[in-house]
Amino acid sequence: MNTHCPSRRRSGAVSSSHLEPICRRLPRVARARRLALGRTLQQVADRGGLSLQAVDFVERGLRVPRFDTLARLSRGLDWSALELVRAAHRCRARC
Repeated sequence: MNTHCPSRRRSGAVSSSHLEPICRRLPRVARARRLALGRTLQQVADRGGLSLQAVDFVERGLRVPRFDTLARLSRGLDWSALELVRAAHRCRARC
């Protein structure tokens, strides 16, 4: 897992100015979704095939997940990775 949002623009990559707000909101969205489902960290980890520590680190904002981790986390939250990222993007006013 990465420890921060991407800061360099590579050819064809999305600029960091678009990703940083999503990276900041992702922990709150993931935690809110987990709590809304009534699941523990361990249940999300088990359903997504992740370690408890991985889910905990994402929720506390200690790590920004790679795409494969994001996809697994999403699975544990009964969402697609796209739904999770969209929720983080829309979270401006509520988060």
